[in-house]
Formats: sequence, C-alpha cells, structure tokens
Amino acid sequence: MDTTGHRDHVALSTISYAQNFEDVMLARALGDIDAGFYVDVGAQDPVVDSVTRLFYERGWRGINIEPVGRWYERLQADRPDDVNVRCAVGDHMGILALHAIADSGLSTSSTEFASEHVRAGRTSVIEDVPLATLDSILDAHAPGTIHFVKIDVEGMEKDVIAGFSLARYRPWILLVEATRPNQPVDVSDRWEPMVLEAGYTLVYRDGLNRFYLANEQMARAPAFALPPNVFDDFVTYREIAANRFAESLEHRLQGYHDRVQSLEHDLGAVADTAAARLQRLDEIEQVLVQREEILQERAALAERYRLDLLVVSGTADKRQQRLDELQQAMAEREAVLAVVSETADKRQQRLVELESRLAELIGTRHALQMATARRDALQAELDTVQSSRSWRLTSPLRSSNRAIRGLAGRLLRMAAGMPVLRTVGARLFAGRLRQRVLSLAGFGGDRPASDHLSQPATVSPALPSPVTSMSRSAARIHRILSAAAPKDDRGE
Repeated sequence: MDTTGHRDHVALSTISYAQNFEDVMLARALGDIDAGFYVDVGAQDPVVDSVTRLFYERGWRGINIEPVGRWYERLQADRPDDVNVRCAVGDHMGILALHAIADSGLSTSSTEFASEHVRAGRTSVIEDVPLATLDSILDAHAPGTIHFVKIDVEGMEKDVIAGFSLARYRPWILLVEATRPNQPVDVSDRWEPMVLEAGYTLVYRDGLNRFYLANEQMARAPAFALPPNVFDDFVTYREIAANRFAESLEHRLQGYHDRVQSLEHDLGAVADTAAARLQRLDEIEQVLVQREEILQERAALAERYRLDLLVVSGTADKRQQRLDELQQAMAEREAVLAVVSETADKRQQRLVELESRLAELIGTRHALQMATARRDALQAELDTVQSSRSWRLTSPLRSSNRAIRGLAGRLLRMAAGMPVLRTVGARLFAGRLRQRVLSLAGFGGDRPASDHLSQPATVSPALPSPVTSMSRSAARIHRILSAAAPKDDRGE
C-alpha cells in the first residue's frame, strides 16, 4: 500500500478492465493458457469495461463483434491483431433495425428497452445493420479451440444462443449477461435451458453475469468457488486511471504551490516597484496637469483654426462653383466659335470660288472686247466688199446659186430619207465629193457618214461665240467673191 491509500499498481501482475471483474474470474480459471482464443459478442469499447483487454495484453487473440460504428472504429484502431466484425448477431441472416443509444453500451434491437433508455434521458437513433449468426462468423474466422465466449447484447442473448452451435464449437467457458439492461432483474430463464441442454454447467454468478463451464472442462470449476478477492493480486483499470489522475493532480498542485511561492516573491518585488511607480505617477500627474492646460489652450486655438477653415472652405466652394460656371460658359463659347469657324471656312471657300469666277469673267470680257474689235474690222471689210463693183455684178449669180443649192439640198434630204438611196449614196460618193454633197443637203461634215445621212445639220457647238461664227462666214464670203470676181477686180 502507498501513502495515499492506493495499492501500488506497478507491482501488481493483473489489471482488471472489466466492469464486474469478469476478466479476473476468467484469468483465474484459464491461467495456464499462454495464447488462447476468445470471442466477444457485443465488444463495445476496446479498453473501458472490456472483458478481453487483459487477455489481448497477455498475447491472446480473438474475434470482436460490434454493430455500432463508433465502437467498431475504436476496435479497429486498438485491436489490429484481432478479427473485428461490424454486425449484429441473431438466429438468422439478414438486416436488423438497431436502436443505437448514444455514448453507451446499451444499443439494442428491442423497442421496449430503447424506449426505457429514451425516457431516462438518452438519445436513440435507428440504424439498419447486417445481421448474422454466430455460427457463420465462427465458420469464417475461429480456430479449432475457443477458450471462452462472452455474450452481452442488451436483451438479444436468446437469439444469439439460438444461432450458436454449442455442441459443435464447444467453447470452454460461456459468459452471458443475465439481467435486464441497467436493472438487477434476472432473465436467464429465457435462454439458460438451451445452454444446459448443450452440456454446460452453471459454475458462477456475479449478480450481472452467469458463467457456464463445458462439462468436459469441469476440472476448472474450483476456480469459480470464490468471488474476486485480494489474493487474485489485481487492480482495476478505473483505479489505475484514478491514481494517474490523482498523480497528475498532485503534480499540478505542486506546480501551483511552486508558482504561488514564486508569485509571493514576485509580489514583494512588485510592491517595491509599485511604491516607486506611485511616486513616479504623482510626478507624471503633475506633468499631465500642466500638459492638460497646454492642451486646452491648443484646443481653443484649434477651434479658432477650425472656424477659419470653415470660412475658407466656404469661400473655396463658392470659387469652385464660379470656376465651374466659367468653364461651362467657356465650353459653350468654344462650341459657338467652332460653328463660326466652320461658317468662316465655308465663306472663305465661297470667296475663292467667286474670285476664280471673276477672273474667268474678266478673261471673257477681254476676249469679248477683242472679238468686238475683230467684228468691227470684218464689218468694215464686208462693207468695202459689198460696195465694190464685183459684188454688184455677181449678185444675180449668188441668187441663182442659192436657189440651186436649196433645191439640191431638198432633193438630197429626200433621198437621205430612203434607206436604199442612202446606202447607194454612201457607196458612190466618197472623200471630198461626199462631204460636198452632204454640205449641199444641209448635213454637217464632222460626224460619221451614218449620222450625216440620218440627221440634219445643226449649229456646231464647237463655235465658241457669235464673233467667231461671224468671222468664219465673212471669210467664206470673201473666198467665194474672190473666186467669182474677174481677175482685174481681185486687185481692188
């Protein structure tokens, strides 16, 4: 025993993890087996309240069957060398609606028991889990010898035993929970006859479970004569956990004690420092009072500056507004200026056009003046010709010539109206003779033959002015008169 009243668990050879010392009784009966095999139906947590943890630490291996996901995952993590099966166990194969009671080992398929747990304040969730017989699981995973089977299934013990061939597998020890869940009410009469008929004998009751020994293993019955006691040399896992917790508390308490002493020492130093700081605070307070007065003066000055700034800001806002107005007016004037500039450009272009036209008119006026002078000269020359004796002598000839030319023109125009004669004329008359005939007929001579024969002559658009036309007529008249006048008159 140690000074705290707890047994020294380090010196002990056995740690009991089970809820009601079931592992102590099993270890007493199976102490001669070094590496046995167990089957835990309803394994739940791999450490707390575990019937098999003691044996796993001693090198045993076995099968852990657990339908609730949370406990199954913990088994997988803590028992890597065991076979861990997630399913419920019953008397047939299928699917089972399991009432999973949160944070406990009370999960059950019984609606009655689940309702009791809910009324007691627990939470229940229904989950569909696989259902298998214990025979099917043992067929897949069990070796030839099973040293003990523990069954704790919260009211389903009868179904488990119904699906378990005890006569075939013959576990040495069968451990079955025999009371209603969380109640000291024995319900073993529901399934015990099946166990006894299979050749098993009840050898021990601990108030919660019933231990059955195979008849061929009755030599181990004396191990169950007495309940667990001090001579079994064990300590419970809960006691170890409590001792460890107490030790941690002692270490923490010692740390707090050392911390208090350190704080007391620090407190004395802090007190000295506090006194010095109080004196310093008085000095600082006086300085603060002085600075407070200065700050008040500066605050008053800042207020005056703020008011001045408001006035300046208002003036700046007005000037900004005026500036915006001026900018808007400038933009409008620039728009007007652009329109005026465009108008001025158009007027400048028009002025250039008018100047060009004026230059053309001045040139035309000069040409007209020259033509007028030429016309006057030709008129004087014509008057001279007409007043001459040769002009008067050839007057009858000119009259008859004009009559003949008019008659010939009419006849030729009539012929030109006939396609056949027009075609014959085009082939007979060629060169200058053709031009002469066309001239007599009154057709122009500058266009192609087909056009001369089909259209009457018109005034040539090539003549630039009446003066030019007049001078050409005068020249023609002069040539005709010169050809018709006697040789003695040509010298006049």
